[in-house]
Amino acid sequence: MVVTAIQPLTQPKINSTYSTGQVILPVLFGFLLIPFTWQHLSLYHLKPLISLVFYTILKCIKFRYFQVILNIYLTSWAVLINGLLRKGNQYMWTRKLIKTRAKEVLKISYWKAFLVSLVIALVGGTSSNSINWRFGSDHSGNISGKYSGCMSDMLPYVPIFIGIFLLITVLVLAFRIFLGYPLEVGGRRYFIRSAQNDIDMNNLGFAFEKLKYFGVIKGMLWRAFINFLWFLLLIIPGIVKFYAYRMVPYILADNPQIDYKRALELSIKMTDGQKFSIFVLDLSFIGWYLLGMLAFFVGILFVMPYQNATEAELYMILRHYAIQNGLCTNEELLIDELS
Repeated sequence: MVVTAIQPLTQPKINSTYSTGQVILPVLFGFLLIPFTWQHLSLYHLKPLISLVFYTILKCIKFRYFQVILNIYLTSWAVLINGLLRKGNQYMWTRKLIKTRAKEVLKISYWKAFLVSLVIALVGGTSSNSINWRFGSDHSGNISGKYSGCMSDMLPYVPIFIGIFLLITVLVLAFRIFLGYPLEVGGRRYFIRSAQNDIDMNNLGFAFEKLKYFGVIKGMLWRAFINFLWFLLLIIPGIVKFYAYRMVPYILADNPQIDYKRALELSIKMTDGQKFSIFVLDLSFIGWYLLGMLAFFVGILFVMPYQNATEAELYMILRHYAIQNGLCTNEELLIDELS
């Protein structure tokens, strides 16, 4: 249906004013993929208005190929909503429930959780380093000639700059992979264990043991690689898969020797039907982070333990139902009892 609606738009003799079906069909297609449920009733109330707005925008635009691109873009967002809202096995958890549990855990050991969260942020966060080269010149004489001369003088140093850039990139990636991944998994294990009244900072270095280290690196690297490929395909599928692979660090925190493909598969099963709820859970922390920004960004550091503890509670619930529904076993995750 989408191909049928979009194909006429690429024909050179077609009039730039499209029929209602040609304009709305690609947009509605993604929305119609979502089965009607009472839980999503509020979204369905907005659909006629959203479709009308899209239709009005497209009718007002006279550039044919831009309309094609915009149609595809809007359809992609509809598919994103479909991917996030797709219903699977509905686990009985609410944001209020897991946040309440997280607060109870933090009351006992907030400052240890703060230190672990700080380590996770330092080794798992992204940073951008940029060097701006400014070629100054006065406004007299031949500016283009001076600029050309400056560029010619810089040419011998270009390979050096490229080499430095590549070296820094390799060092950052090596830091992230060989130090960041094990510390991140160790931090996730700390929060899982602290939720079970086992508050031990030694869990942070859990993944550095000889038999666990390479299993953790392989599992985390595989997740990053596959997610990267999805982002290359399109931004939208990359976002959906980001939530599908969300539980991989926690699975590795339970069993670092689990097969790396199995860890990804299990995370996909755990988050089936849960991705939109996890997405909304992430959004619920935005207000706290905005308040943290008001305190010269320092306040953000104090929100991180709250979010990390909440995510650990979520994983424990998803793990519980995964075992209960036969998706995995206690032995596979190396846990003594169903928690």
